[in-house]
Amino acid sequence: MSMKKTFPCQCALALCFLAFASGVCAADSEGRLRLGLRDWASVDAPAASPPSLWYISEGIVKQTENTIVNNKKALKPDPTVEREGTMFVYQAGASFADGELSFDVYATDDDGIGAAFRWNAPDKYYLWYMDGQRRYRTLAAKEGFTYEALESNRRGFETRRWYAVKIVMEGPRIEVHVDGEREFATLDARHKQGTVALFCWGNSGAMFRDIRFVAKTAASDDDAEKKGGDAAGAKEGD
Repeated sequence: MSMKKTFPCQCALALCFLAFASGVCAADSEGRLRLGLRDWASVDAPAASPPSLWYISEGIVKQTENTIVNNKKALKPDPTVEREGTMFVYQAGASFADGELSFDVYATDDDGIGAAFRWNAPDKYYLWYMDGQRRYRTLAAKEGFTYEALESNRRGFETRRWYAVKIVMEGPRIEVHVDGEREFATLDARHKQGTVALFCWGNSGAMFRDIRFVAKTAASDDDAEKKGGDAAGAKEGD
């Protein structure tokens, strides 16, 4: 099963929104995002080249073109610089708010790879990504012409290895966990909800699998409070 980029960004996003509005379920009972032809749309940054090639094969989302907006600043190892490339947007119009986004990511290329969340438009989203060649990982916010790196480190990534990523959102609080270790934790209230998008910058060997979003519900809050109360009661009983 594959999906090549054959529509302009606006048309692809419109088709994706229609699919969502017509009753396509955003995720299954375990939070897995759908991998149907109508569920995703490629969105390349203006002036990016070559055109991206996103497709889905045997449950894995892949991108195999070196799509990039080439400028001198982006080529330097500065984690605060915006790097524009290509995104694979899930059901434009979907509205994920608080919850956990999780996925596995793998690359044979050492350039930028990651995911956007609370994505509302090509210039309104949060972005986590890592760059193996320039040795950094970044959590950033994009709003209009403003791009801000909220957190960053100098970890990078190794090629030909799967990484398990979990992004936890609760109101303005955002946490990023990689392979079970909390990496970033910050507060930012710019974007309250939105969909998910996979991201590549100059990475022609990107793969993503097991993409899920599990919403935070009132029931989960009640369970947490109950557990806390039970634990407190047990302590008093001791």
